[in-house]
Amino acid sequence: EQLELLERLNRLLPEEEVRLKEYRRLLDKIVVFPGFEFTATFGFHILGIFPENKSPREIEHILMDLNIPAEKLDEGSVTVGASSDVLTAYKKIKDGGGIA
Repeated sequence: EQLELLERLNRLLPEEEVRLKEYRRLLDKIVVFPGFEFTATFGFHILGIFPENKSPREIEHILMDLNIPAEKLDEGSVTVGASSDVLTAYKKIKDGGGIA
């Protein structure tokens, strides 16, 4: 985002322009799916992966349904303890249009 801003302002350095072109080249070749990694009770780690068009707000609602406190989401915390069991997590992710 910073490089794109500098590009719009016509303030890119030559090496930044090279990095931005490479980023765009790679982004054209890959698909980045939104999702999250979640630790359920008993230490199970679950990946929730969603369609490309799933909004961050919708994913945040799923995480709050899994009892992740809103303030932890706002902080971008990566150290939230287990808040739901595995089966509940699978169901919430599936109901939200994702795969686990």
